Amino acid sequence: MSMSPLIIHTEASDGWGGQEMRVYQELLYMRGRGYRTALAAPSHSVIFKKAMQNGFECWPISFSKLSRIGDFFRLLGKFLKEKPLMVGTHSSNDSWAALLAARVARVPAVLRYRHLGLPVAKTFINRFLYNSLADAVVTTSDYTSKLLHSRLRIPLSHFHTIPTGIKPPALLHDVSDARARLQRKLSLDTDARFIGMVATLQTLKGPTFLMDAFDQITDRWPHHHLVFVGDGPADNPRIYKTYASKLASSSRIHFVGHQAEVFDYFRAFDIALLTSVRVEAVPQSLLQAMFAGIPVIGTNVGGIPEIIGDGRTGLLVPPENSKALAKAIEEVLRDPAPAQERAQKAYKNVSENNTVEKMGEKVEALITSIARAKFPTPRE
Repeated sequence: MSMSPLIIHTEASDGWGGQEMRVYQELLYMRGRGYRTALAAPSHSVIFKKAMQNGFECWPISFSKLSRIGDFFRLLGKFLKEKPLMVGTHSSNDSWAALLAARVARVPAVLRYRHLGLPVAKTFINRFLYNSLADAVVTTSDYTSKLLHSRLRIPLSHFHTIPTGIKPPALLHDVSDARARLQRKLSLDTDARFIGMVATLQTLKGPTFLMDAFDQITDRWPHHHLVFVGDGPADNPRIYKTYASKLASSSRIHFVGHQAEVFDYFRAFDIALLTSVRVEAVPQSLLQAMFAGIPVIGTNVGGIPEIIGDGRTGLLVPPENSKALAKAIEEVLRDPAPAQERAQKAYKNVSENNTVEKMGEKVEALITSIARAKFPTPRE
């Protein structure tokens, strides 16, 4: 049996979004650092199947509300036998069973991750979950850390903001080549230009707000098109396509669906936008756009101002203010030189601070710090 320290992540979600991608990237990073890594998740989940295919140790755990007691005892037995260095939990259903089992098994480092920028209920149970059972809470934005601190009255020092890092592409294609490929994909003339958003199509991302802003400027920018990259839950894509069809600019609004590789789209855009309207952590979409060297515009929501310094690395606008957003879009299109200066500063910040490597280094340092403080000498 391998004597390498064991890192375990638990995840109840069966989907494949930013949260699950973060868990998977941490597994990859820790394996690359020489740790033994394991995932506990429902066997039908996307992340479980992906981890199995890529050689990770996988523990099938149901993580449903009805199975919590059984899940707790299964995990407790595993933890007592395997003696992991760290257990990290990511969703509500897996956290109840895994955090308690890790505490009983005296796991050196127990982390509760909070990926979303949504508030949690102000309850004793949540205080117990986040504070008493977890050695630390890892969030993806300072906004989320402060929100949890204020609602649960847990010391701010208990929270550690470690934004999800991006995985840089092996190659960034030339801007003109990327634009030409998108022109061909959409059957457009060679004078077509693009602005766009890479995000899940849902209300919180503000797609109608963005379409309204674009509709206000299209007469003055006759060659520009708006491109949405991403799918959405249920019938959201159909809903937003229907909304677009009623606008004067409908023929210049395009929905290309989910794309596994997004950097070519960013390189084709004159501007990358994220128009979240209420909640947001530190979004991967904007970090990826910044790494692609593209001017960015975001809303002043959640953790977005943590990566966009208004006027320095991009532009910020108020949420759901289509007039302000239209004005910001035109500012970038009219004055490309200062926009590119902002894009260069944004690229430098992301490449130095927001890669998967930097994320992994911070998580590893946190685990080591907690484990050494709790157990200065190795456990028997």
